[in-house]
Amino acid sequence: MLKVLGVVVITLLIIWIEIPPMKKQNKKKEIWMFSIFQFIATALLSLVVLNVKIPSPLELIRIIYKPFSDVLFSLLS
Repeated sequence: MLKVLGVVVITLLIIWIEIPPMKKQNKKKEIWMFSIFQFIATALLSLVVLNVKIPSPLELIRIIYKPFSDVLFSLLS
């Protein structure tokens, strides 16, 4: 739990450094995108420090293309 707190503290530090210059330049879209990516990164890193197994995005690609691959290999055999 202490590790997750460390992740949150570091995230807040990054936000504290990055957001004010964007606010001064009135970059609303950039602030939204930064916030979304920062939230995703914080959530994933929190899961990593809690030793939760995170599936690879390549696994989803494999699941999608496996039926096509099987059909193609059966046709070529």
